[in-house]
Amino acid sequence: MMPVGVRGMTRQQRFAAFLAVAEITDRLSPEDLAASPHFIERERKDAVPALAALARVVTVLACRGQRWGPGGSIGFEIATGAAAATPSSDLDLILHQDRRLGPDEAVDLRAALAEAAAPARVDVLLEKVGGPWYVVSLREFLLSLRHPDYSAAIGTFPVPFPGGVRMATRFKSRTRRSRRYLTIVKPSGSLHPRVQKVGPEHFGIVAVDCAKARSKWMLADFYGRILIPPTVVEHNKQGFDSAFAEISRAMESHSLGDMIVAIERTGIYHLPVKRAFSSKRFDTRIVHPLTTKQYRLPADPGNKTDDTDLFAIHRATTNGFGLIELPLDEIHGPLRLLARYRRSLVRRNASLRNQIIALLDVLLPGYTSLFDDVFDNQAALSIARSLKSASKVRSLGSEGLAQILKELKVRYQRRTLKKILDWANGIESTTEYFEM
Repeated sequence: MMPVGVRGMTRQQRFAAFLAVAEITDRLSPEDLAASPHFIERERKDAVPALAALARVVTVLACRGQRWGPGGSIGFEIATGAAAATPSSDLDLILHQDRRLGPDEAVDLRAALAEAAAPARVDVLLEKVGGPWYVVSLREFLLSLRHPDYSAAIGTFPVPFPGGVRMATRFKSRTRRSRRYLTIVKPSGSLHPRVQKVGPEHFGIVAVDCAKARSKWMLADFYGRILIPPTVVEHNKQGFDSAFAEISRAMESHSLGDMIVAIERTGIYHLPVKRAFSSKRFDTRIVHPLTTKQYRLPADPGNKTDDTDLFAIHRATTNGFGLIELPLDEIHGPLRLLARYRRSLVRRNASLRNQIIALLDVLLPGYTSLFDDVFDNQAALSIARSLKSASKVRSLGSEGLAQILKELKVRYQRRTLKKILDWANGIESTTEYFEM
């Protein structure tokens, strides 16, 4: 049986199934799609940037002698003629490699494809067909070059049916197959190859429990033998320099051949610590607070202190939960700052509105309840700013209120003024607050 995917016009219209091999009448591989002549209408290229980018990446790949083909929704549309791609679709490419790409080749290839495909996003899958066969995405391959631990952890992995058009589906087959795991640790948290290289007693782990102005840290080897007891470090140059010097002396005296720094994520308080250690070329890892809690509770239930947190951070790191945190790109970095700033503005705006409503309820009891949202009614806000009591509203009357709004160049409706006057006439003078 061959796994197949039945696909409709939308992402929700997909179904995973199996088909007998004898029932298959034709098969098109990604390379077949790239080699066969096909015509894409101009309207489709204008509507789907990934389709337009396909012609541009041909030149890039042809110059490098790559054997390749399109996959995903782009490959499906070329193979079937059905308009499956959308304006947000990625350009999925499958590249067949006879040898392992070099670091410079991989970086140049990704840069050239990204430039050629822009504004569409390109997603490249590398398939090595000579020697040990494997499939890995170009992004994962580049990540393994920057972080050797990550490379050792991901290894190589099989893809069941190479050569066909890749198709995503939201539906799973009823017959679930057992998944083969290469390692039980998270790939971005693996450090065992480095530990084996230098020996556990010569591999140091600096655990850092962060706070706002100061943090606590300790140094222990992989076995957990404490080399530097829990120590407080101030978040300033003098404090960090003192910690670096102490760590250097410990590395020399205890013959440590390798070391990582595991920092617990604490809002934004861990960022100065991470930047300080990274500036000295320490390999910094991030431990999630929930992970720290899970490794603290079995050993120290009901005893949460800075020291027990440090021990838990160490245990989490040795078990593969001190994770490599990749830097944000030029889009998501500023976007995260803008989202954080927006949340701050929303909170401050809500707090200020609550204060204004509380003050209006003192000066003009019941005034804000006249409107669904007093802040959306400029006429109501302008009258509240100009007149501090219901008696003044009554004394001016409808014409006086209209004159104030005309001078302020605020548009209004007569029914709004009538509503305000009816409220003012129903307020007893004994309930008004005149001291403000």
